[in-house]
Amino acid sequence: PAWTAASWPAPSVLGWFAEVIRRYEQLDAWARQGRPQIYWFPGFFNPQGFLTSVRQEITRSHAQGGGSAAWALDRVETRTDVRAFEYKPGQPFEDREALPESKAVLIYGLSLEGASWNLKGRVLEDAIKGDIFRDLPVMCVYAGLIGEKRDDGAKKGRGAKAQNFFKCPVYKYPRRTDNFFVFDVDLPCAESSEKTGNVVYDNTFFRMRGVCLLLSQE
Repeated sequence: PAWTAASWPAPSVLGWFAEVIRRYEQLDAWARQGRPQIYWFPGFFNPQGFLTSVRQEITRSHAQGGGSAAWALDRVETRTDVRAFEYKPGQPFEDREALPESKAVLIYGLSLEGASWNLKGRVLEDAIKGDIFRDLPVMCVYAGLIGEKRDDGAKKGRGAKAQNFFKCPVYKYPRRTDNFFVFDVDLPCAESSEKTGNVVYDNTFFRMRGVCLLLSQE
């Protein structure tokens, strides 16, 4: 049917309808109360478009006044920073960390498949035995100049030691196709230790395990 072009896959009609209601509630609150402090990322029909709008807003904020310091959109990339707290709908929200950009946004609702997240250390670790999915904490999304050195929030409190990162793909659904790909995020990896059997957690380690982030587990 033609209406499916404006819809999305769901395992059941009941689950699809529940998601319709939740998407409506987010958009309705946004329209009535203004921009929310935090966004339910799976609730966007076009999440790539949302990310583009974030880059555009930050680029414009750096273009005011012109000059050589002004940013150009084609020289800007999406950046992320996983925060040190989780969020569930309906609970009080408070982010005590400063945003890397005034136009940065906070999102939640992503699930980690094939790995686990150390909330205290803010690093990616090997999956806990028996776990398939783990909820990722709140993520800050912002933008920066391509090639510019970044000050990643995950390094705070851990010294200046070089950090390994895993370029983690984000998909809308478990079926990993180009049609469902959203973007890549750089997740800091846990350091090697006797506790981990001196295994080196890096991009290769997690890529070989097929680790990814999902907007929906079904």
